[in-house]
Amino acid sequence: VEDLYHKRSTFFGFQKEYIAEFVYGGIDGVITTFAVV
Repeated sequence: VEDLYHKRSTFFGFQKEYIAEFVYGGIDGVITTFAVV
């Protein structure tokens, strides 16, 4: 049970990091686009 919980925590942690990276990447892309324009 503990191992399963650890796997789920790792999965959700990965998801949260991925979403944050995606959001920051999108913001960086928008800033770069406006800078070029």
